[in-house]
Amino acid sequence: MLGLSSKGSGCGPHNLVPSGAIRLLHESYYELQHPPLISSSRVKAKWQRPPLGFMKINLGGPCRAATGIGGIGIVAHDHEGTFPACCSGVSNLLHAKLLPLKEGLLFAQRWPNVQRLIEGDGQGVVNVLSQVSQDLSHLGCLVDDCKRLLAQHDNILLQRVMKEANEAAARLARVALHSLGDG
Repeated sequence: MLGLSSKGSGCGPHNLVPSGAIRLLHESYYELQHPPLISSSRVKAKWQRPPLGFMKINLGGPCRAATGIGGIGIVAHDHEGTFPACCSGVSNLLHAKLLPLKEGLLFAQRWPNVQRLIEGDGQGVVNVLSQVSQDLSHLGCLVDDCKRLLAQHDNILLQRVMKEANEAAARLARVALHSLGDG
């Protein structure tokens, strides 16, 4: 089950993101605005605001192989960098990369009048979606759902980003995992 938090949405307590998740999102945003003074020899990817008129939706889907449980984190940002909505949830290991994409595509339908840029760090998902042949695996229906949702909207772009540029969604997914007592 996904929990959802949105400004002015009137969401009930059964679907609100845990208060700690919102704090983590604020911390991530603060860290973006105030980078550490210590320099690093390794170049790090950094989250970037979407262009004017876009809504960027970041996806996270980490999983724990030992337990077979995966988390889902989805965070939306507008061109000013504010996040009007986010959600988190859990899934099993097999769905940990595809399910966030499907949920992100459904989530993106909240902003039909702007360009939507969906970012995630799963190259495998991009590869699966670009295949022309039918996916006959047990995830085939989920792949088909994602392809159908992408085809329904002209103004949704899918983009792979480095893990470091997707930290807010990954943190939210870890909160979802932790809320199960698995963290």
